[in-house]
Amino acid sequence: MRRVGTRLIAATALCAGIAISASSASNSVAGASPSRATALGGQALGGQPLGRTVSTAGLSIGLSFYMPVRDHAALARFIAAVSSPGSPAYHHYLTKGEFASDFGATPAAIHRVSDYLVAHGLGAVAASPDHLFVHATGTVHAVERLLRTTIRAYDDKGHRVYAGVTPVHLPSALTGSVRAVVGLTDVPRYRASYTVVPHARPRTTTCSQMSAGTNATSGPFTISEIGDAYKFGAFAAKGAEGQGQTVGIFELTNYLPSDIEYFQDCTGKHDVISSVIVDGGNGINPYAEVEADLDIEIVATLAPYANIAVYQGPNSEAGVVDTYDRIATDDVAKVVSTSWGLCERADRTSVAAESGVFQEMAAQGQTVAAAAGDSGASDCLGYRATRTNPLAGAIGVDDPASQPYVTGVGGTTISDAATIDSSPSSQVVWDTADVEGTGGGVSSIWPRPTYEHAIAGASGAGRTVPDVALDADPASGYMIYTLVYGWIPVGGTSAAAPTFASLMGLANQSNAETYGFVLPLLYAVGKAEPGTYFSDVTVGNNETYDVPGYSKAKAGFDAASGWGSPIGSAFVSLVPPP
Repeated sequence: MRRVGTRLIAATALCAGIAISASSASNSVAGASPSRATALGGQALGGQPLGRTVSTAGLSIGLSFYMPVRDHAALARFIAAVSSPGSPAYHHYLTKGEFASDFGATPAAIHRVSDYLVAHGLGAVAASPDHLFVHATGTVHAVERLLRTTIRAYDDKGHRVYAGVTPVHLPSALTGSVRAVVGLTDVPRYRASYTVVPHARPRTTTCSQMSAGTNATSGPFTISEIGDAYKFGAFAAKGAEGQGQTVGIFELTNYLPSDIEYFQDCTGKHDVISSVIVDGGNGINPYAEVEADLDIEIVATLAPYANIAVYQGPNSEAGVVDTYDRIATDDVAKVVSTSWGLCERADRTSVAAESGVFQEMAAQGQTVAAAAGDSGASDCLGYRATRTNPLAGAIGVDDPASQPYVTGVGGTTISDAATIDSSPSSQVVWDTADVEGTGGGVSSIWPRPTYEHAIAGASGAGRTVPDVALDADPASGYMIYTLVYGWIPVGGTSAAAPTFASLMGLANQSNAETYGFVLPLLYAVGKAEPGTYFSDVTVGNNETYDVPGYSKAKAGFDAASGWGSPIGSAFVSLVPPP
């Protein structure tokens, strides 16, 4: 559970650095490419100890060898064409399975890598359906010998975890075909961006208590009231309540279906919810399930007739990448919400592998909404900390929100839900007592993408996030139900992301469109029609822990709130600017 006042200690523990061995190539992708060489693998602990070492005997390691697409330039052109208003190919996406044949690694490359891995002692070798990965398993000895690295196992609260503690050296036979090796650590480091106010309310468990203590003006709000504040009711008036839409929810924890069933019974919602378990999932943890309950219950309320597919993987490097890849290869959910992230500099291996998957999603017409993080401008707090300077290297942004094909969703505080569109003080940048607030800033990994060119407020030094922002302050938070806490207000950009994902699902239905990689369109309408699609947030900043480098809100686009909060009624007819 992430609570106000404990975040400095938690962040220092969770953001351990990762030393990497980098390749020399940097590949262009649709107007945005890594600004430095991408990782092949490396140390997961950054020189920081993780409990006592234990034996690696009997330990089997699952690896994913990321194979970049066969023609980055062609993929970039394709994504630009299907995502750019005015293009003849606008919204003519790849259908399921076409990515592998059109852009995935060639069969010859897959066979070459697979044969090499088998010959060097790895087993269960198989290519992913999109031809972006070759998966394999091996003993610690076989993996160490193949990659000339050292792997150690540790006791982590009674569980054995492992991590590579020396840089990886990819065999020369694989360097032309493999860009990153994912899975050399299973230390659970990815963070859910939800937060609650300590001792906010006594445990309440009956349906009649759902809205007890809420305040329709300043919150906490029922989720329906959040929808009203952002004018989602315009979709219901048109009969668009999610029918025929599937929203995918990325989770690194399992959830209790009984929580969701109780919520739906209390609120009269009707979504069909299914679970997809990836790599064995991550077990039952009633406290961690607050994140899953929050995500599912928001979508279930705001898009009450949608299908919700909950993808659940383990909180590990391979678990993260494999779960995103399963969402892409299933290609069922045309809108995806993720509220889990990590300082973008903390694991370049995952960032590189994720980028290929998010390109695939863009080519297939899948919108991805990601929480921008709850650490303000200091998302990398603890990543390069020292005893003498615990704030060293703190300024940073969250992956995957900073990925150029992902919509980064920041957070606001609502003080007057009725005047969001008319009063600058009714909605401000979320920043709680300088210790918690919306993520936002400039990426140190990704350069400025084409859709941010000529946008006042966007940095020329890198990709600027967030793109949009919605309520995230737990004080003006969302009432959800969980087994452990009963009805409780929860905030964080974890709440903002599924709210935006719900909006895009409704927009798809209302406009009989699949908006997919929607950022080129959102930036176009934001620039050409200010005040039409977004309520500008002009007050506040995302400073945390008095670290310099935070962002301030201003008129127009900024790195604290993006374009501001979307006006739901305008998205009922979301069209390119004239």
